[in-house]
Amino acid sequence: MIRDVAGREVHRLRLNARDQQVVWDTSQAAPGTYTVVLQNKQRQLRAEKLMVRP
Repeated sequence: MIRDVAGREVHRLRLNARDQQVVWDTSQAAPGTYTVVLQNKQRQLRAEKLMVRP
């Protein structure tokens, strides 16, 4: 899941166990700071900041 700086969900991807990489097309995203959240059904596994620049 990808959230904007206000915490709103802006994009969601479903992954399977074989996925090694995910690509998010940011061409339609507003410049700014986003949080990429990796979670499973039980809990959040990891969160990382991502900067989108014009």
